[in-house]
Amino acid sequence: MTNHRESPIPERYEILENLVEDEVEVLYRCRDTTLGREVLCKLPGIALAEHSGTDDKRALREARSLAQVMHSGIQRLLDVVEIPGGPLLALEPVPGESLKDRLARDGRMSSEEVCQLGIELADALSAVHAIGAVHRDLAPQHVVLRPDGTACLTGFQLVKFTSDSGEMSSIAYVAQPVPAGDEGRRKLLPTYPAPEQFGGEVANPRTDVFGLGSLLYRCLTGEDAIPGLLDRGWQPPKDPARVVPGVSKALGKAIVSCLARSPVGRTQTAAALRDALEAVRGPKVAAGAGGGKSNARWFGLAAGLAAAGLLVFLGPWFRPADAHGDGSRGRVVPENQGAQGPARGSIYEPFYTKSYALLIGIDAYRGTGWESLKAPVGDVQSIEARLKNLPGDWKVKTLLNEEASRTRIITELENLERDTGLDDQVLIFFAGHGQKPPAVGKSGWIVPADAESGVNSSLVPFFEFVNFFERSKAKHILVAMDCCHSGRIANKTRSGPKPFEERFLVEEAHIIMTSGRGDQEVHDSFENGHSPFASAFLNALAVEGVRTTTSTQFYADVLRWYERHDIVQTPMMCPATPGDLGQYVFILTE
Repeated sequence: MTNHRESPIPERYEILENLVEDEVEVLYRCRDTTLGREVLCKLPGIALAEHSGTDDKRALREARSLAQVMHSGIQRLLDVVEIPGGPLLALEPVPGESLKDRLARDGRMSSEEVCQLGIELADALSAVHAIGAVHRDLAPQHVVLRPDGTACLTGFQLVKFTSDSGEMSSIAYVAQPVPAGDEGRRKLLPTYPAPEQFGGEVANPRTDVFGLGSLLYRCLTGEDAIPGLLDRGWQPPKDPARVVPGVSKALGKAIVSCLARSPVGRTQTAAALRDALEAVRGPKVAAGAGGGKSNARWFGLAAGLAAAGLLVFLGPWFRPADAHGDGSRGRVVPENQGAQGPARGSIYEPFYTKSYALLIGIDAYRGTGWESLKAPVGDVQSIEARLKNLPGDWKVKTLLNEEASRTRIITELENLERDTGLDDQVLIFFAGHGQKPPAVGKSGWIVPADAESGVNSSLVPFFEFVNFFERSKAKHILVAMDCCHSGRIANKTRSGPKPFEERFLVEEAHIIMTSGRGDQEVHDSFENGHSPFASAFLNALAVEGVRTTTSTQFYADVLRWYERHDIVQTPMMCPATPGDLGQYVFILTE
């Protein structure tokens, strides 16, 4: 038995057993000598404490989330005490067996058990989302199966309130330096990270839906849905019925629908998953099953009240765009959109009317003083072919070599401004030379095919592309620049990629993606004949088993491709206007 006088635990709590001590948490089984009951005393582990620092808002968010949510399927917070090592949480000692131990013993669970477990956990998760929080680490070790068979959700150390803007996604911990041989970083990551988190995107309720779907898939099949996601990247999950014969198609579909690579294609809320599983299970009286329908109705009301409060708090951000009648574009954010996903009522619709692409590739700079390149024309032609194989009847305009004069490039940008409508998407891709200015604080230029050496007025300024965002009415625009010093166009907006929230097809998304930083010269060709950036771009447009991909996921794929091929340049992505929160969406299959 540990001597509690040598520990940081207040004397009120007599330590009976040291249960866990790792990078994330320190957990003791204690006796509360004041109230004469057993409790679990929990402290942040070393790594988590270092990450949280002295910021009370972050250090206490686990306690605050547990204090606000009231649900029989969630571990109760009994007390919180400030001590030098961080906030000490006194938690309900939930009796029973952890789901992790159950799976270690039995391998998997029956379809009926998985269905009931999913209903209970989805109902509990709905209560978490109703207070504006996300759990971020749905995992077998964070579920306790009580003696009566009901489930209790624990493990809130990575919980986050969706109103906490600017904080990194939990997956971003992987970018922190890790000493050789130290695997502690794995303990700081979610067990089942959602694909969008690899792009640094802040977690949202759909991230939890992915985690719960992964947990249920593991319970149903005994296998991970997407093995090696942390290391190898996305692979579509197998049909559970192919892994375990006899699993009903309806149950398999309900679980796999949570595991879409893009949050656009997922079951959108935990409540929707609960309803789908209840439909699979059919009518049943489930006494004490995680709160049941009465809890669901109560937390549906709570969600509505929370959403109303959120709208009051966010105020001007959640209002419809001005419809001026002249086709001009205002900042458009869907009305009444909260944590549960996009709402209708915006002037934008959840689809594209038309898809446009302007692809510019220059490798022959004859008589201009600029060195000829190897890859740009081939890059553009391959991207054109890929786009024409995507849904949406892409209208592609290519400017190759001498066609890509300064006048022609600017004219085609003006044509796009004129032709694009509110519910259209636009991709602009440039491959060729880029030039940085001698003066500090200036942006830079792309080099057209007819550029004159040493004559800056013959170049096309980066700001021509930035201005396109303001002039075009299209809701989704992606400008991808594959040229030296392309990061300077991103530097005019902000210094690099940071987490930003997605609102998908019903909010405008104006995104800049570059092949390197502003101070980098980038590679022209790679072993396959394409430039590294074009290779990564084409690879991200051909992800197997994926219906849609967002710019965040697309960027994460590009980063992974660079890392796998040891490319020494740093791609960048950012919104064209600081504060823009949208996501460019590629629709890859019908």
